[in-house]
This record gives sequence, C-alpha cells and structure tokens, in this order.
Amino acid sequence: MLFKPEDCTAEDQQKIIEKIYEIMWDLNEEGMRSVFSEENFEKLNKMIKKKILSLDNALLLMKRIGYCKVLKMFWSGKFVESSLCSDLESMIICEEKNEKEESERGANIKERNEKLLADLCECYLMVNNLFSIELLSICVPCLLKVALKKEESQETSEEVEMALLALSNIEYCEIRRKLYLNEIKAIIRYHQEHHNLTRLAYQSAWQFLINEPYFEKEFEDWITNDLHFVKEATRELDELMKCVDWKKTEKELNKSKEVQIIWKYLKTAWKYFSKCQACCERIQFNEFAEGVVKLFKAAKECERSLQTECAFLLMQMTLGKAEKIDIFVRSGAAGCIVEEMWQQTLGDRSIVICIAAFEALSERLSKKTDNTFKKAKWKMIKREIFDKFEEEGYEDIITSFQEMKSALKERCWFGRSENLSGYLIHI
Repeated sequence: MLFKPEDCTAEDQQKIIEKIYEIMWDLNEEGMRSVFSEENFEKLNKMIKKKILSLDNALLLMKRIGYCKVLKMFWSGKFVESSLCSDLESMIICEEKNEKEESERGANIKERNEKLLADLCECYLMVNNLFSIELLSICVPCLLKVALKKEESQETSEEVEMALLALSNIEYCEIRRKLYLNEIKAIIRYHQEHHNLTRLAYQSAWQFLINEPYFEKEFEDWITNDLHFVKEATRELDELMKCVDWKKTEKELNKSKEVQIIWKYLKTAWKYFSKCQACCERIQFNEFAEGVVKLFKAAKECERSLQTECAFLLMQMTLGKAEKIDIFVRSGAAGCIVEEMWQQTLGDRSIVICIAAFEALSERLSKKTDNTFKKAKWKMIKREIFDKFEEEGYEDIITSFQEMKSALKERCWFGRSENLSGYLIHI
C-alpha cells in the first residue's frame, strides 16, 4: 500500500506507517530481513525524491521500523548499501552546516533546525548497523545534546528516550565513547538522583557506554565503582520482571516492551562481564547472579530463548569473575546450569550453552590450588561445591557426554575436552 500511494493522502500514509510498525512486532527474523532489504530502501528513496512521500513521513517510517529493529536487536547491513543511506548522510552533513550558519538567527529557526538534524541522526543510527566515522562525529554530539534535556514533560521524555535508543545501536564501530564520557555520566548520574528517564532510556544510556570497544582500568572503575552498573542492573532487572506476566505465550512476551528491555540488559551485562576486570562488591555480584537465576527460572516454561540468554550470561560470569566462584555457586547459578543439563535435548541451544558453562566451571574447580583463596579456604569451597553437584548427579552427566560426543562436536563451538576426567572436581 505504501509503495502504491496514488490515492493516498499524507494522513493515509501515516496510518499505513503505523500499521507497518504494528505488524513488525509479529515478524520473525526472516520477516525482518524482508523489510530491511536494499530494494525497499531504494523504493523509499525514489518516493522521497519524487515527493510522493513527504520527508516528515519518510522520517516517521524510518523511526518506526528502526525503533522496532533496535528493540528486537535485529542486525542488518542492507541499509548502508542503498542510495537512501548515502542521501541521508548528505542531508545530515548539509543540515549540520546549515545549523551552524543559522545559529545566530532567530531562536525558532535554530530550534527547527536542531529538531530536523536530530530526526535525521536518529533514523541513520537506528535503521543502520554500519556507520561512517564522519557521520558519528555529527550524530553523537547532536543526540547527546537531546539526551541531556531535563524538562519534565512527556514530549521531552520521548525525545530523550529516542535519542538514547539510537545511540545504543552504535556497536560495530570503534567510536571512542570516552570522548563523550562526561555527557553520558551526567545523564546516568542525574537519573540516579532524579529518576527522569524511562526504563528504556536508562538501559540505552548504559548500553551506549558499555559498547566501548576497549575497557581501560580507569574506564572500568567509572562503570563499576562510580556509576555502579551491577547494582543498577540488578535493581532494574528485578523491577522489569515484576512488570511481566510470565504466564503469557512466548509470542505475547516477545511483543512486551519490558521483555525487550530485559533482553537488552542481559546483552549489555554480557559485554560488561566479558570485558571488565574491575571487581564489583561481592554482595553486588551475588545479588546480580541471584537475579539472573530468578529470571532463568521465570522464563523456563514460556521464553526458552530468554532462558538461553541467561545461561549464556552465567557462562560469561563464570569465565570472567572466577575470583567470585564461591558466590557464583552459592547464588544458585551453578546448580541451575546442572539442573538444566538434565532436562534438555541436543536440539535445544540452551543445552549447548549450559555445557559450555559447565565446562568453564569444571576447569576452574579442577585446580588443586588458587591464588585468590588460601589453600584451606579453597579446599572448603571445593568441598561445598562438590557436595552440591553430587546431589544433582553431575558425574552421571559427565559420563553421558561420552554418548553425545559426535553430536556435541557438531553443535558446540567451544573446545570440549575429550578427557572426561577433566570435568571432575578433585578435592
């Protein structure tokens, strides 16, 4: 309907755009690929050039499909291959130049120009996944300026959320977020004091920060000990879980905004634990692990893919924070992984992730001594874990690996040991 608009008014086009947005929430990955095709972007660009579709409606369409794409964490490189991408880049560069030239003119003109530039930047960042450094040098400062707004109104809240959501999509590019650290820290700190952001906006601020490709010690300290990511993420996940009706079907849950934000927090936490070496407080680590285990169990019957993501995060926590291995086990995370291994089949991705987590845990616990703990304490920790695992029948699980050897080789990307005794805990 949108590409055959001979009889469509601008208002009709807006209704069609909203219908497209509604339909997109029901699309699977293949359906999303059909929307994010180079052919569609070329058609859209022709409509804009021929003024069949107004620029306002074109931006509305790109914002709507981009919003859905970012929340569903769909990746596509097709937009950058289209003429629409290059034309949008030219518009952004031109608009930034115009804004500078007109900055001394009337306030209304400047406000109008700033809004258009922000809209263009949001479309570019949300619909895309591959970015030009030149364009990011324009888009990032522009959208951070929007995100720093503190007026208490529904309109401002929506503008800030959209700006931060767009920024959170910058991943596959080595933009140095440390250049904008003061701004993003100010946004996070102000929210911690005044609670001015929506849940999605707050998560997006964290994601933009933690997408930094390289974590240096000072940067890690800011995230861990100054801004307290682990503590904040624990609380946010707990609050989000309370908003979700876990009795709904998987399809219904996938359309829930709260579930989408939970997904984004798990992804962001995975990046944090995979890259950050700074140690959060033991109690914070324990509470976060307990929260992930709680989510793991809540999603068990209705959202298997979300449960798998929890297992993936638990695996990373096992690898990256080994000095807290005793807390990791006492939080219920290790027992959760072992229990899951008993219940799933090789056709389920969850079992592959759980075996990887179990392998990492076994390798860690097979050592006779550990520099982090004194010898006596390390032996006590291993005894406690051994007793817990024995209750779960983990030696029987290890033996069953032999029967599944060929299938595991095909499905697992990690280097599973051929020596089954390597999985045993030697006290």
